[in-house]
Amino acid sequence: MMLTTALLPALMASADVQLGETREYGDWVAGCDNTLSCEAVALMPEAKFGNFESLVLARKRNGGFGLDAAPLSIRLQGLKAITDRYRIMIDGKLVDTGAVDQLKQEIEITSQDAVRVARGIAMGKQMRVEDGSGKELASFSLKGSAATLRYMDSKLGLTGTRQAIVARGGRTAQPGKRKLPVITAERINLDGKIPGTAELVGLIEESRCADYRMGVTEDRAFPLGKQGDTDRALVLISCGNGAYNFSSAVYLATSENGAPWQFEYAPFDVKPRGDGEVPMLINAEWTPDEQTLFSYAKSRGLGDCGDSAAYVWDGSQFRLSGASVMPACRGSLDWITVWRTEVKFVG
Repeated sequence: MMLTTALLPALMASADVQLGETREYGDWVAGCDNTLSCEAVALMPEAKFGNFESLVLARKRNGGFGLDAAPLSIRLQGLKAITDRYRIMIDGKLVDTGAVDQLKQEIEITSQDAVRVARGIAMGKQMRVEDGSGKELASFSLKGSAATLRYMDSKLGLTGTRQAIVARGGRTAQPGKRKLPVITAERINLDGKIPGTAELVGLIEESRCADYRMGVTEDRAFPLGKQGDTDRALVLISCGNGAYNFSSAVYLATSENGAPWQFEYAPFDVKPRGDGEVPMLINAEWTPDEQTLFSYAKSRGLGDCGDSAAYVWDGSQFRLSGASVMPACRGSLDWITVWRTEVKFVG
């Protein structure tokens, strides 16, 4: 079993932000976020990289009692079915059948059907998915699935209850829902001012990034609206690159009553990776409508492992609004959420 804390390398969590973790068991990875929502992902063998069929079990606590206290869903994607029917076979035995969504190339199993299939997964060694013609759509190793689902039972507080997948008992699950953190963000004026090219050049020449810039560089500036008499802007300075990851140092620029722009490192509630005091984002993107900075760090070019984070500008700082991770480079494009929030805009 491998324990992985998110993100990679770990973000420095604050008192108000406690990230989830992921655990790797055999050919499976599981993880949960801050709201008692968990996911288990089947990993692919090396020989099948590039096909990207996926198997994900997702479960969350909704705070209720009874068999619906923790709804479970199973999603299979990337299935190129000839017919609109499927059969799921575990160790040669039929455990479920139903309809394939041929347009989306996926199967979704919910409610008690999902619980039954999940228990079959935990007890099996190999899972095969066929369409109605008998053509194999996907196959998954179930090595480690029992430990993975036992871990989910524990994290969701279901150990020893009738709702558990592996660690079953006679008890009824007690309420366990956690509140979704809410971030209140001020709407910004997207027509605000930004620093000119000459001022950005001056910043670059004095920055720690000057020695790491090579090849094609892309420096960007975006308005963050006005606070009183002060214009504010987000500045992303190219700060080194590799084969598939591009680093950007993040600055906050301010100009009071038209004075020359001043630059400082952008404030974050949870500091991202960086060189000392310099906040650094990987493959950074800014979405003005959502006022959100995204970081997407790939551990390799295939994009089947790494970590991602989203930071919303709340009017005074960038706050971590979401994060996901996939520690195992094993052909999965399904990254596990380890932090989620609700963002409410005002103004």
